[in-house]
Amino acid sequence: MKLFGTRRNAAHLPKKKRSRVRIVLLVLLICAVMIGGGVYALMNIYVQPPEVAAFVPPRAAPTPRPELEIMAEPEPEPEHIVGNRPSGIFTLLIAGEENSGSGNSDTLILAAIDTLNGGLSLVNIPRDTMVDVPWSVPKINSLLPARGIEGLMEEVERLTGFMPDNYIVVNLEAFVALVEVLGGVYFNVPVRMIYDDPYRSWQLHIRLEPGYQHLDGVSALNVFRFRQNNRGVGGGYLRGDIERIETQQNLLRTIAADLLQIRNVIRIRELANIFIEHVETDLPIGSLIYFAMQLMDMDSEDINFITMPGNYDYWRHGGSYVLVDLEAWLEVVNTYLNPFPVAVTEENVHVVGYRNGISQTIGDGQTLTPRGE
Repeated sequence: MKLFGTRRNAAHLPKKKRSRVRIVLLVLLICAVMIGGGVYALMNIYVQPPEVAAFVPPRAAPTPRPELEIMAEPEPEPEHIVGNRPSGIFTLLIAGEENSGSGNSDTLILAAIDTLNGGLSLVNIPRDTMVDVPWSVPKINSLLPARGIEGLMEEVERLTGFMPDNYIVVNLEAFVALVEVLGGVYFNVPVRMIYDDPYRSWQLHIRLEPGYQHLDGVSALNVFRFRQNNRGVGGGYLRGDIERIETQQNLLRTIAADLLQIRNVIRIRELANIFIEHVETDLPIGSLIYFAMQLMDMDSEDINFITMPGNYDYWRHGGSYVLVDLEAWLEVVNTYLNPFPVAVTEENVHVVGYRNGISQTIGDGQTLTPRGE
């Protein structure tokens, strides 16, 4: 039973601009935890998937998903179904925390791991996505410092129509450390990158010329973080965040390919230490190892990278925002992320979108994961 994103059932979708990718790095770091220490004999006892909430049907009549419909007869096998929810599908919110002192989430990605069919979907939620909050800069990346990880999880629930099962928050120092452990990476920098921001606690000074070159940890992070050149400097991205996301995807693919080389097995302890020092998560270590084991059985073609579709050219009070393209977004959610046997609809979400020529909140917010009932 395939629940999301195969090439065949996604072929009708327009080709998405794919995710700002630091998440795969985090997922690969999980792999480091499982290999070290010579504990294989204990894995069958200790390594377990995380518990997930059972599906609670919404009060209104749900919209059936034909490819996911669970038939009354014969009943599904118990090991694959928990409260009408397929137990092999897990969702994980991964946030990359800025080093600027603001605590904002520089990267926000929702992952869906299909352990039954061997697939991973990584959906980027742009940091500038406008959300319905009562402060002056209503961007989703402001939720982490303002309301903590619980508040960020609740906002993602409103955006997607269901609560992610678990979370990982990582400091971007982990990215630098990982690339350094790998001895740097070779990458084709696509544009000239010249930018200075000395006022951040993590002072940002980027000096990169285009072309294929060796990047150390700091330089690789600068490629990820680069958005635009200083005034008066030529070069930079012509298509803004869309082109930036493409660069990040390509760099992460390069890092992932290097990380999975057999020679890096000897660096497992160093990789595990990076994860331990820089990551906060509500997943127990046994579940982290469980996911690592699942991911190590996957090939690169089993991984889907997608970016939330939206209007990337919306400006408000001099700031740039992303407004949700709700129809296209619901298609992405139901194709790649939704672990439940009914479709997420407009009634299940609460987003800021663009409709009838104006930005407005859309949806009733009756999510598929109500609590307190």
